[in-house]
Amino acid sequence: MRRGIVFGLIGVVVLAIVIFLVVALSGGNKKAVDNTLTIWSPFDEADTFNKISEQFLTDNPAIKLSYKYVQATDAKDYEARVVDAIANGNGPDIWLIRTDWLAKHQAKLVPSTSYVTWSKGKSDEAAAAEDFFGKAIADQNIRGGHLYGFPLSVDSLALYINTKVLADAAGALSLSGSADVDKLADAPATWTDVVTWDHLLTKKDSKGNITTAGIALGTTGNTYAPVDVFNAMLSQYGGSLFTDDEKSVALHLAKVVNGQSQTPGAQALTLFSSFAKPADPNYSWNATLGDPVNAFVDNKLAMMIGYSSLSQGIHKANKDFDAVKIVPLPQVDDPAVTGKRIDAANYWTLAVSKFSNKPATAWDYLKALGAAGFQKYGALTGKPSLAQVQDAPVKLTPGSLGETDLFAQQVSFAPAVFKPEWQATDQIVQDMLNQALLANQTPQAAVDSAAERLKALLQ
Repeated sequence: MRRGIVFGLIGVVVLAIVIFLVVALSGGNKKAVDNTLTIWSPFDEADTFNKISEQFLTDNPAIKLSYKYVQATDAKDYEARVVDAIANGNGPDIWLIRTDWLAKHQAKLVPSTSYVTWSKGKSDEAAAAEDFFGKAIADQNIRGGHLYGFPLSVDSLALYINTKVLADAAGALSLSGSADVDKLADAPATWTDVVTWDHLLTKKDSKGNITTAGIALGTTGNTYAPVDVFNAMLSQYGGSLFTDDEKSVALHLAKVVNGQSQTPGAQALTLFSSFAKPADPNYSWNATLGDPVNAFVDNKLAMMIGYSSLSQGIHKANKDFDAVKIVPLPQVDDPAVTGKRIDAANYWTLAVSKFSNKPATAWDYLKALGAAGFQKYGALTGKPSLAQVQDAPVKLTPGSLGETDLFAQQVSFAPAVFKPEWQATDQIVQDMLNQALLANQTPQAAVDSAAERLKALLQ
């Protein structure tokens, strides 16, 4: 009996030792803690991110940074690649998205709520983000009162002027003794001014063919950012694609301005399309004139509208071309009279994936970049910096090729644009712009047709 007890105790001890050894030896097989923060982007900027992240990585030595450049043919291809990776469980912690993608991808993102404090003494996330970024940029990156986007740079539409074409036209008018030369003295501040310049700068041959275009506008295939330009005009006329509560379509609606009923959608479409309608007095551009950048550097185009990235396109087309002046986006109402501006912004912003296993670390990283990160990123990439936006005056200063202050400052006057699905929304607007060029299509009919299609996106 005692002998059985002894052997039983020995068995227990042996079993305990075996269990101890198994546990001890299996420690090396435990899954390592994931301390790598992954960032995906459509831009090849790994070195830039490593440099702007130096202080954060020094302060947090356990954290590593992995930057992936997602090579894609265009924005749609990049978006599809990232979304597929997220669906397969291989997505990033942070990815770069455009501000007009936020509504579409909100369910895939996690806001800064509960992770970081943007402003001391303010519990309201939207108000705190407004203190940190400024109201306009906060609005452009907020959904439902929560901050989803963190931009390192911003961008807006501005008017590019070919100063050689301008000088040649002014010289010809001066030699002929025309008083119209005085109308070219000051850069266009309003669309009425643009129309005046367009009439004076557009040249045609004896057959009516355009030899020098006043402005590249009105088409969709060879107008730079046509949907964004139309949306800018729409906002300036007091309209929007959707209502403020994002529950209804507003494109086709009339509104009362100064006691008169107006239809901003039709007004914006009429103005936009007028430059590409052969029968319109504003006619100066068509699809056969080719790429606007090439026409611009070949001195066959006087004006075009674009983001700061258009400067790179000009430099790429002709690295020695410097006959460029960049002025604020024209307005429907003169800012010198109203003291107000309505501009158009669209840019890339950093967002934290809902499927990240370290959202707190991701948001800590983004906030840690802060003002120093904005400035360093701008200096390294040449893009408009968030630091340039601060205290933007209503009266903005024109710039030269490569300068970015103007593009950054205009963002302060740009309303957020809601698109429930950005690709479908842009296609509908683009189709509407094309319909407006048809001889038998009225602007209001094209607007009404687009509005019906937009309604389906809200269902």
